Amino acid sequence: LNKITEVSGVVSTVSTGQGSTSVTLRTNDPTNGVRCRLDGRPGSERPRYEVGQNVRFKCVCSGYVRDVEMVQCVGK
Repeated sequence: LNKITEVSGVVSTVSTGQGSTSVTLRTNDPTNGVRCRLDGRPGSERPRYEVGQNVRFKCVCSGYVRDVEMVQCVGK
């Protein structure tokens, strides 16, 4: 927990709301994923992501509920 790590995969969902964007990556388990909350600080880059796109993020792992939760993610 609370360690910086790099994750990559195929986008399964993209959600936006209240000034934040989350990208969920597919896993081998259809009910779980890796949810990456993009860095929402002012001045941080906010590219658009599409379902099916291959992506790579550097994030801080904040825990596991149903999905692996990654925060402060920036695209690589």
